[in-house]
Amino acid sequence: MTTQKTPQIELRGAQRLAAAVLALGVAEALAGDPAAIYWLFTADCAFYANLAGYDETRHLVTVARRCEPGRRKLHGRLNVANFAQAMAAR
Repeated sequence: MTTQKTPQIELRGAQRLAAAVLALGVAEALAGDPAAIYWLFTADCAFYANLAGYDETRHLVTVARRCEPGRRKLHGRLNVANFAQAMAAR
């Protein structure tokens, strides 16, 4: 009988991957994609946020509430670049 080793990714790599997934979701939500806006309210988004090192998803819910489905308009100073910087700083 052979033993298979499941490939594992390191914690740092998992956090970076989760942050990339969140950044992509936020970018699509800011662009007005209704599915991406809804995704920010889901448990899947909370899972990725926890994996990326965030204990709560309040900031993601705030982003989702500021987005308008089907519109390219942004409210406030929140944009993809600022959010990506905040994610990278963690």
